[in-house]
Amino acid sequence: MQLEQQHQHANRPSRSDCRPEKASELDPVDVIDSSVFGQMHNVLRRKSPEMLRSNGHQFSVHFRGESGIDAGGLYRDALAEMCTELQSPHIPLFLPCPNARHGVGITLDKFIPNASCSTPVFSPYFETIGKLMGCAIRANEPLSLDLPSMVWKPLVGQRLDESDLEAVDEICTNALKAILDDKELAKKGVTPENFTDITD
Repeated sequence: MQLEQQHQHANRPSRSDCRPEKASELDPVDVIDSSVFGQMHNVLRRKSPEMLRSNGHQFSVHFRGESGIDAGGLYRDALAEMCTELQSPHIPLFLPCPNARHGVGITLDKFIPNASCSTPVFSPYFETIGKLMGCAIRANEPLSLDLPSMVWKPLVGQRLDESDLEAVDEICTNALKAILDDKELAKKGVTPENFTDITD
C-alpha cells in the first residue's frame, strides 16, 4: 500500500501482508505496524495536524500488486480496511463492549477503547485515530467504526448519562442501581451491620 500526501510517497505492503494468522503469538505493536492502520499511522505520525486540515482527501492510496488510480475508491477501501482491522481480534486497541462479550442488552455491536492499551506505547496509535477522524470529517468520508455514545459524546462536548453506560455494560449498570437501592440491598441480605463499606 502506498499513501501519498502532498506528493510524498511511502512504499507499503499489499493487503495480504496485513493479516497475520497467529496474531496472538506476536508482539501487538508488530501486529499493528504490519496492518493497513499501522501503515497509515507510520505516514500520518510524521505529519503535523496543520498539514491535515485541508478539505478533501489528505492522501492517496495504492495497493501494491493491484492496478488502479486512486480517484476516491481506493481511499475509501483503505479506510474501510483499517476500520475492519481496528475492530478485529488482531489489533488490541479496541474491544467489544461488555454487553457484546456477555450477550446481554440491545447494544451488541459496539467497540470501546481497550483500557490495557492506555500506556505511552499505544497512545500514538490513538492519536492517529483522532487524526483520521478529522480527515474523515473534512473529506466527508465517515469511518465505519462502531463506537458507542460513551466514546463519541465527550468528543463533541455532550454530557454522559446513565443510558450511555447501560448501552455498553448493562450488568454494571444494574449492579450500580442495586447498590443505590436500599430495598434491593435488603432483599439480598445487605444491611448496615454486615456491609459497612456500602452503607457508611
